[in-house]
Amino acid sequence: MRALLRRMLREKAAGKALLLLLPFFLLLCGGTAAGEDQPAPEACGPAVLAFDRLFDVYLCEDGNAWAVEYGGKIIHSGNYGRDWEAQKSGTAVSLFSVFFTDSRKGWITGELGTVLHTCNGGRDWVPQSSGISDRHLLKSFFIGARGWAVGTQGTIITTADEGVTWRKLPYAEDVTLNDVYFVNEREGWVAGEFCTVLHTSDGGETWTTQHRTEAGNLFGICFTDGSTGTAVGTEGVILRTTNGGKAWTSAENKLPRKKTLLKVACFNPSSGMAVGLNGCILRTDDGGATWDAAPDLAYYCWFCGISLRADGHGLIVGNSGTILVTEDGGKKWQ
Repeated sequence: MRALLRRMLREKAAGKALLLLLPFFLLLCGGTAAGEDQPAPEACGPAVLAFDRLFDVYLCEDGNAWAVEYGGKIIHSGNYGRDWEAQKSGTAVSLFSVFFTDSRKGWITGELGTVLHTCNGGRDWVPQSSGISDRHLLKSFFIGARGWAVGTQGTIITTADEGVTWRKLPYAEDVTLNDVYFVNEREGWVAGEFCTVLHTSDGGETWTTQHRTEAGNLFGICFTDGSTGTAVGTEGVILRTTNGGKAWTSAENKLPRKKTLLKVACFNPSSGMAVGLNGCILRTDDGGATWDAAPDLAYYCWFCGISLRADGHGLIVGNSGTILVTEDGGKKWQ
């Protein structure tokens, strides 16, 4: 772990700032990515502790929500994130991603190819065999019974039967893949190391590279339809496409001091938010063309997970057990 951190610091000193294996970097950073003192977050019930480092969150339409973190911890809320309770995962490995297709069926991915599945809202979490044991699964996405998960060393796996069986998809590049988003069962995108954006139009059987640079990293990606999407990453980079990724151009980030962005999500085609290191929370209200700091929010922790709903409900999670809740489309967070 220390050798990995030294490698990342060398890359940053060389101007590359790759931030490989982001969740492990965040664990090593402790309280903040920049070492600032951390204000005590408001308590969200006994299930959430001040030393928790929450990597991802998923909010369902009915108000059920789940968040995951290191040490195999899973927490659940039944009221849009106002109160939380712990659920038993049956594992002690770090959990990086959570996704639900409804309030009953969900999946969690994590260290060393870990995949957990529930069909009863998290009362029971059952391991699934991913076929991966030496790589980390950093993010997953599901549409019905179809699912995809991506991770380290160019790993992309898929299932067509709710995870009963998983198989590895053909992709030979040794790059870390951080996020995945599909608009239907055939068309999807993956974001990762070297500002890579991959695209598939056949459910992942083949992938084409739409964007890549010699440095940097994309950590988050989302689409509002088959044409319009946003990807975010190191040093505040925000890429935008309006033609399904045929061309990716830089969106305007109005922050004078650019901060690394870790995830992005949308309420609707016009409004969305991006979160990242040093308490960074950005907002767009013009379909992703311009991004500015969300008003009246001053946090110094890192935020690594965000889930937004079309009805205006949303959740943001990060370290120090920080959980932010909105009920009005992100105008106010508490």
